[in-house]
Amino acid sequence: MKPLDRLRKYGHVFYGGAENIAAGKTNAVETILSLIIDDGVPTRGHRQNIYAPAHRMVGVATVPHAIYGSFSVINYSFYFVNRKETNKVQQIIDEWNREDQGFHE
Repeated sequence: MKPLDRLRKYGHVFYGGAENIAAGKTNAVETILSLIIDDGVPTRGHRQNIYAPAHRMVGVATVPHAIYGSFSVINYSFYFVNRKETNKVQQIIDEWNREDQGFHE
């Protein structure tokens, strides 16, 4: 499953999203530093996800792993709203539409 599909399963994603996956780190700082350094990844994709200006929200989950010790998934998006909060989604859309009208006046 693609990262955006996984995010959409649980809520509304605005302006795309991305995902980083890390295994074997002992704490959050070590995990993030390893993704920023991105050693061995020619595209530096993990670093690009972390520093992307469009990624304003982040969700993180870490679980124990029998082989690697830990397994972390970090999802990024410009804006994300849980499906249970659909009224808020409409409020955000309405607010953006009002702002957009102000730009065109």
